[in-house]
Amino acid sequence: MNSLTTKLQRGEAWGFTLTELLIVVSLIGILAGISLSTLNNNRRDERLKAALRETSVWLDGVRSLAIRQDMACQIQINNSLKRLRIHSTQTSDPCQSTALADHLIQPQLRSGDTFVLCSKQLTASQDPTQTSITCDTSDASTTQTTFTPRGTTTATVLIKATLRNADQGRCIALVAPLGLVRSGRIINGTCDLTTAF
Repeated sequence: MNSLTTKLQRGEAWGFTLTELLIVVSLIGILAGISLSTLNNNRRDERLKAALRETSVWLDGVRSLAIRQDMACQIQINNSLKRLRIHSTQTSDPCQSTALADHLIQPQLRSGDTFVLCSKQLTASQDPTQTSITCDTSDASTTQTTFTPRGTTTATVLIKATLRNADQGRCIALVAPLGLVRSGRIINGTCDLTTAF
């Protein structure tokens, strides 16, 4: 006789005891709580990454426009409005393009997240990967740089974007004089450009 018919004949119970079920359910609950927390952090980071990816594309578009028009295009970064715009330097500026209207960063993020943007113009001796800038929600400053007709920039600018109560953030560096638009993560307060996206 096999063991199944033997257990049925003896009347042994099949299944789990109440203690075993409670232990399994509590373990599943703990694991689900940990995964939801991790998922939420990853989702916030992905939203921030998408917003800065769009910003990088906008900056590359301004650089391309400066090269195509063979004219200098000055951009202005307003930290409090979270807006990048082409700053008009003449009355009829070819850099003013409807295709490159003001770029607002905040609308790409979920409402309820407190988004902080800060930017800083760096000196020639400052390395964007070694410079730490602090973001403050009350920062109303603006930063400017210019894309030249050759696609270079007049100044290195570091843009940092974070969500409040988030461990990490994202950054964009406009590297002078080459005019490179580099993206990365904020790690230990500095911009790590080796981990773009």
